[in-house]
Amino acid sequence: MNGQSISTSHYEDSDIRSIFERNRAYTITGKAALTAGIRPREGASLSLLACNEIREEELVSRSELTKSLIDNGFNQASVTFLVPVITTELGGSRTLVDMSVRSDYKSSYYRVIYYYKASMQLTKSFVEPTPEFVSEVRAALTPPNTLDKYKALLGVFQKFGYVWAQKVTVGGRITVSEIISEHQSDREKKFNAFAEAKASVNGTITGFGKAGFGAGFTTQTDQGSINAADFSNQRNRVRIIGGRPTSATLDDRTSWEKSLQHEPSTWEVILREDLIPICELLDDDLLAQVVNVMEDTLKVERITSEIKLNMRNVKTKFSYDSWPLRVKTQRGSHAGYESDSTGRWRFRPVGGHSDMKRKT
Repeated sequence: MNGQSISTSHYEDSDIRSIFERNRAYTITGKAALTAGIRPREGASLSLLACNEIREEELVSRSELTKSLIDNGFNQASVTFLVPVITTELGGSRTLVDMSVRSDYKSSYYRVIYYYKASMQLTKSFVEPTPEFVSEVRAALTPPNTLDKYKALLGVFQKFGYVWAQKVTVGGRITVSEIISEHQSDREKKFNAFAEAKASVNGTITGFGKAGFGAGFTTQTDQGSINAADFSNQRNRVRIIGGRPTSATLDDRTSWEKSLQHEPSTWEVILREDLIPICELLDDDLLAQVVNVMEDTLKVERITSEIKLNMRNVKTKFSYDSWPLRVKTQRGSHAGYESDSTGRWRFRPVGGHSDMKRKT
């Protein structure tokens, strides 16, 4: 995406600062951190690279986590990147992530239209950690026990966020979504429900902006914001951010598009990309200490009742997915347990299936 820097006469420094401040790091639950842990680097000049494009994307949310990420401007590539990172690097949060994928959660189909107006680079060349963030990371590394350090770091990441977007795109965004009717056991019904939701959303997109389309939609503007609005009917939810959306936008989006074109102060962050763990913005020495704690903690495997395991015999390649297993013995552990050795669990088949291996 090519572009040129926006002139300061067109976009005020205070507005650039405002966009930066709205780009908080995000927590492992997909929410914006309440405390800023990153600031502009001293001597570096933040700028906007102008662009003028419209792009579309379709996504499906299957958990509260992915729903929150989509609502906050993470595209499919970012969501696909984030969930494994959160699960593996933040092992202590696995229960939290798994609990967000509940059997009673209703998936939703999304179609997103992005109105690109400008982008901002927020790499290490332009930003740095705040003294408060650095101080709390150092404090988290003081306990003698690795697991205690790890738990303290999780608290820091909950406060300051864990995921940082090194590139943000600003402008406007239209998101149309619909809940997919769930059919837990019928594959054909699942497919038909998805196709029905997709057709409904596409129909809404087709009718959007035409006279009379807004009839039947209720309107709710975000409290304290004139740059975002929600509309809904019996099936669809339409959310518009950026520009100056009104109830009339559903019938004619011309005025809304003009506000995006001529009022840069109404732009919102619509897309977050080039994601990294926030700790990668620390200096090399402090980063190495954090990484060591994370890696050492992952060597101590924690299996809880909320975690689903897919197991396969590494020698025979036999999958145990369809066979009920019960834990027979487990690795010994105690408070403050730390070891580089790999734990071994013994399982026995439930129901006396003699053809199964008894050790995995």
